[in-house]
Amino acid sequence: MKKADCIRTVTSSYYRGAHGIIIVYDVTDQESFNNVKQWFNEIDCYASENVFLLVGNKADLTANKVVSYETAKAFADEIGIPFMETSAKNATNVEQAFMAMAAEIKNRYFCICRVFSFLLYMAIH
Repeated sequence: MKKADCIRTVTSSYYRGAHGIIIVYDVTDQESFNNVKQWFNEIDCYASENVFLLVGNKADLTANKVVSYETAKAFADEIGIPFMETSAKNATNVEQAFMAMAAEIKNRYFCICRVFSFLLYMAIH
């Protein structure tokens, strides 16, 4: 087995059982953003039912920015996922990104649990 195949096999196992996936790209690196679509295609094969968030990191480097907020937002809207920009360096929106992800996971799975509970109640009564 090639090294790339081994890495892909290990990577795919991380998707199983995950409730949320944050895809992060570097706003100062166009290739990083270009690879986002490939990552989503791969994730879709293994974890299509998850909660997703697209994050553009290094937003503090405005002079070096090559991927505009509008471009990334349009892409996120096109595939139907939320988007935000962050800066790990100065902690801008980092906590908000994780809180948004956690809230969406809670909402999705709480709703599923409520439906399941209702169906179970109806089956018993």
